[in-house]
Amino acid sequence: MKRRWLLAALPLIAYFWVVVRHAAYAVGGPDSSGYMNEARMFAAGQLKVPVTPLQTMKLPISFTHCFTPLGFLTSTKGRMVPSYPPGLPVHFAIAGKLFGWTRAPYVLVALLATLSLVVMFGIARELGLSRIWSYVAAMILASVPIVLSSAVQPMSDDVAMFWALVAMYCALRSQRNASFAIFAGIALGVGVWVRPTNLLLALPMALAMRFRWPLLWRTAVGALPIGLALAWYQKVQFGSALRTGYGTAGEMLQASIIAKCAPHHFLWLVKTMSPLAILGLFVVVADKRVDRWTRVLLPIWIGIFFAFYMAYDICSDWWDTRFLLPGLPALILASILVLQRIATTRVRSIIAAVLALVMLITPITMARKLRVFGYGKGEQQWPRWVNWAESKLPPDSLLIGGIFCGAFYYYSGRYMVRWDQLESDDFQLMRAYAGNANLHWYAMMSSVADMQEEELAKRYPGNWTVVAREREVTLWRLEE
Repeated sequence: MKRRWLLAALPLIAYFWVVVRHAAYAVGGPDSSGYMNEARMFAAGQLKVPVTPLQTMKLPISFTHCFTPLGFLTSTKGRMVPSYPPGLPVHFAIAGKLFGWTRAPYVLVALLATLSLVVMFGIARELGLSRIWSYVAAMILASVPIVLSSAVQPMSDDVAMFWALVAMYCALRSQRNASFAIFAGIALGVGVWVRPTNLLLALPMALAMRFRWPLLWRTAVGALPIGLALAWYQKVQFGSALRTGYGTAGEMLQASIIAKCAPHHFLWLVKTMSPLAILGLFVVVADKRVDRWTRVLLPIWIGIFFAFYMAYDICSDWWDTRFLLPGLPALILASILVLQRIATTRVRSIIAAVLALVMLITPITMARKLRVFGYGKGEQQWPRWVNWAESKLPPDSLLIGGIFCGAFYYYSGRYMVRWDQLESDDFQLMRAYAGNANLHWYAMMSSVADMQEEELAKRYPGNWTVVAREREVTLWRLEE
């Protein structure tokens, strides 16, 4: 028994070590900086923060949006609130307070990604897979490019998948032990805090419990307090218990983009997981030898997330399949169920093993091709850019920027004036207020993600001179 647990633990430890080694220990983009800025707010006991440049410059509250960093929304009385769901920042805040902010929040994501493999194994066993095929299912999930890329970033995707897996495992296990239904509800509630659309998992969970009312009631008991707390939070922050920082469900969905996002998600699932993963789902539905509840559960588990996100207007590249992660394990489990059904003789076992190998090699090959471990190194540029600029900016500077605003707020506490929010007419008015406050104008732009030099001079007329230039980033000063 001890040897078996050791053999199972060693690959997990190795996987965790690899992910931690390649993890990003910095933030900068809108998502990562948004989550970490929100986490530090929660750690400080804050839900809303004042936009201090308004007081410094004695500006009207109508200018609040000009200083609100990416990852935040304007609120009342010159304040701002985080736009991201509070679940992941709460995780980060706990990790940061207990173990420090330098590494703990980033390691936490890697840890939950690794633990997801354990829960995946447990679900596979609950669905009737043998021990060896359950290991294979966990190995395939571990190798999926979007799982790996999300594991090395301070993002909510793998965390949302982890809580979805825990909820589904507890829902399935509740068939044998009714107390697990309460834990299923708790996991569902926490998952919704991490990502509101994890609520879609309620239907697959009910199927896993076979719609047995005693289990459903226990699940509701577990989920209700957490759900009410989230409703209160959203009421305080966004004015409605049903409104998230992204808006309402109706505002997020657009039927007109289904033709774009449905094929996008489908094709990238095929490319990153192999066609066998998709084929397996259809085969398991048609295979009457598979338990009928499982034949309904697996397609609905992935299908309900696919249906939602094919109408969600973010599907520009392969990594946007991350939204499907809470339902993605269903594809793997369906395919492995098929392979186990195939492996009834020696020859057929060899065929099943070859097909499983294809399902494992395909995502590993794609992960290398997509350079999923490059994100950690790339994120290190953000604090470097902030330190580079701050070393050249005087204390009385007022900085215009865009993509860097979240990183500046996190690393230096500076509010940037967002060029995408400040119109030319408002610039002239703000310039007068800045003059009264004895502030001097600067601008920092990335030629890749922000506006070009010609647009800067056109949008904000004046004598802009270059202070410093480093690769694609330029720092300007507006001469008086």
